[in-house]
Amino acid sequence: MSKTERGLAEESEKRFVGFIDRIGRIIGKGYEKLYDYCSALCLDVGERKSMEPIAATTAPDRVSAQHQAIHHFVSNSSWDDEAVLAEVRDYAIPAITKHAPVAVWIVDDTGIPKKGKHSAGVGHQYCGQLGKRANCQVAVTLSVANEHASLPIAYRLYLPEDWLGDIDRCERAGIPAEIPFENQTAYCPQTNSCSFECMRTAGNAHLRCRVRQRCCVSRSVDGMERSVCRCRSRYDDGMAC
Repeated sequence: MSKTERGLAEESEKRFVGFIDRIGRIIGKGYEKLYDYCSALCLDVGERKSMEPIAATTAPDRVSAQHQAIHHFVSNSSWDDEAVLAEVRDYAIPAITKHAPVAVWIVDDTGIPKKGKHSAGVGHQYCGQLGKRANCQVAVTLSVANEHASLPIAYRLYLPEDWLGDIDRCERAGIPAEIPFENQTAYCPQTNSCSFECMRTAGNAHLRCRVRQRCCVSRSVDGMERSVCRCRSRYDDGMAC
């Protein structure tokens, strides 16, 4: 490795540690496992980045104990996902907008291929990654983008009707019993509204909803013209879509 390459590697590691430190302050307990888990996601740990290969990569001399610890962190740790996403936004958006303002807000559904049947919401449904129906989870996401970069800033896991109709299955997966079934288009308002304050302070941008494949209409937000998604039923402050 050349001196330049070594310098770049050290700078990347410094930035990575700084990012994990910020997220770790939000999560609290489990910082060490957060670092191990995120490190493994950046490495080549095999075809499936599941807990077994992650444990073997991050702690090869104590795989069993590491697997148990990673499993507990992923499956049982309690932390506020919206607070974590807010910290990610605070970290990443200034870097993205340093080059150009946010140009587009995108609501989209993201398919996550799966091989098992126990992950929450998994089922035979359309998966955009594969371009066909397959066994997968689906998340409805809100992302900001310009010509330099994009960043998902909010998401919600889609729960199919057959999942929510099976109380025992939901209980095993940790899904609260009071969650009602909604189709994917109904997820758009809730995905957007959790980041409405971020949208309120961002630059003028076009919002495109890929979930419903509908263009957006112009609305005034705080005296500024914005483009907002037609599928939104309302804003947090009651403004009609």
